[in-house]
Amino acid sequence: MARIHEPLCAVRRCVLTRPEQQAIIRTVIIHASLSVRLSVALRAHWRALCLLLLACTTCATLGQLPLIDEDEGEYSEVAMEMLRSGDWLAPTLNGQPFYEKPVLLFWLQVPLVRLAQAVSLPLEWALRMPAWLASLLWIGRMVGFWRRHGAPAEAQDAAWLAATSLGVAVVARAAAMDALINLALTMILFDVWHWLDAGHRSALRRAALWAGLGMLAKGPVALVVPGAIVLLGMLLTPAWRARWRDLLDPPAWCILLLICLPWYGWYALHSDGAFVAYFLGRENVGRLGGSLQGHGGSPAYYLVVLPLLLLPYTAALPGALQRWRGSARGSLPRFLLLWFLVVLVIFSLAGTKLPHYLLYGCTPLFLLGAPALAGQIQARWLALPGLLMPLLALALPAVADRMAAQDRNPYLREMLARAPQVFDTHWHWRAGLWLTLAVINLLLVWRPVRTGMLAGLPSASLAWLPGLVSVLGVSCVLLPAVTGLQQDPVRAAATFAASLPGPLVSDDRMPSFSVYLGRATEVRPVRAGDLAFGRLDHPDRLGRAYETLFAQGGVRVVRVIAP
Repeated sequence: MARIHEPLCAVRRCVLTRPEQQAIIRTVIIHASLSVRLSVALRAHWRALCLLLLACTTCATLGQLPLIDEDEGEYSEVAMEMLRSGDWLAPTLNGQPFYEKPVLLFWLQVPLVRLAQAVSLPLEWALRMPAWLASLLWIGRMVGFWRRHGAPAEAQDAAWLAATSLGVAVVARAAAMDALINLALTMILFDVWHWLDAGHRSALRRAALWAGLGMLAKGPVALVVPGAIVLLGMLLTPAWRARWRDLLDPPAWCILLLICLPWYGWYALHSDGAFVAYFLGRENVGRLGGSLQGHGGSPAYYLVVLPLLLLPYTAALPGALQRWRGSARGSLPRFLLLWFLVVLVIFSLAGTKLPHYLLYGCTPLFLLGAPALAGQIQARWLALPGLLMPLLALALPAVADRMAAQDRNPYLREMLARAPQVFDTHWHWRAGLWLTLAVINLLLVWRPVRTGMLAGLPSASLAWLPGLVSVLGVSCVLLPAVTGLQQDPVRAAATFAASLPGPLVSDDRMPSFSVYLGRATEVRPVRAGDLAFGRLDHPDRLGRAYETLFAQGGVRVVRVIAP
């Protein structure tokens, strides 16, 4: 045995003492250590990495799609006219006073447009950046609040659920006020909670600051929703009733009025009261009492909309509601539930209804729903909505072809006839990739990976992947299809018309035309000799007889012969 052992020891000493072999061994050990650390870090920060990827992807793609009419085109044209005129106080749309919304969004868009023009970034990127930044701040504030009042893991779950829900994904990339008012309402109500819970007047004064900014962003909704929540909360919670005297706090009212009153007061005087009558009368009171622009619905409208806004995690909603019943005994869960219910009731009773209005009350759903989702996340059927969405997307070309053959509206018929150009090979590749990722995610949930870097990754983390897959699919498949059909012809018409001399009369249903044209258009009845832009389903905007200069997707640029 000694004779056998001696040669082995000699060989071992020979091998281990060679510098090259020692270097190889050290390299192997270092790589193994890095692999282990990377695997541990990946498992520990999976959702944080996905949030970072999602934020970067959304920011990078903000400028890839044309503006969507009517809202994005309308607000963007107001910002562009403010930039061209240099008048930051009196917004205009196609040269006429704009009374529909307050001014904060435009104040944010104008410097970003200047930056985009200086560094050659897409115009759409600058116009949509305020909504993206507001959504990012909203999610960050939600995480900070829940880390203080809940578990850190729940805060991360809530952030992930919010960032990957369908409603937030759309609003965060829209050149509109909704992301701004959602941020303002969240900041107001988080500070209102601190005030009600601890009695700190500093929190009430911060809430007043955010309420002033909310008034500049969207209007009285920044006061009505928090006011209703505070009053109902005081009625239902005896411990909060002692705070009612704080509602008369002079510094808080001074902060609120100093922020919003100068512009509101100046514009009311500048417009001889027309702004007050239109904005407060039609745009606010009118929306409560009647249906504006055909946006109506039954009182149950938002009960149908809510599951769609929460896609692809709709299947977890019933379980979350069951868990809330047990957690509603605490004052914070009660406050959050009251927040959601007040928003639901106010906008359900209003005559004008739009899906994104309910997002103002979804912050409590994300916070209170995250623990419930974490408890149910291992249910395999939870990933099914993420699989159904790409399947429905792949059916869109057939649906568009069928509607193009049957629809009697000439504008819709010609617009949908462009489906073969929009749903081309590249689009089908992207839709197919979306479906493949959804299938892989479903398989990962059914059969978790047991080896490699993903080994040991909790199935709860894997089950959050449908949100990431769905948001990427909506951004890269669904929205390009919608804008390709509806907005590409408008942008092409504006590019063509930009070379034509003289003023243009335009269809006010497509205000993005003015944005891409680069100058304001006239909204009035056409006259003989006018250059006009319009849709085929609005022949009065084109005249009885005209010479067609540009035709695509149901829109026309014409020279009017007979009005």
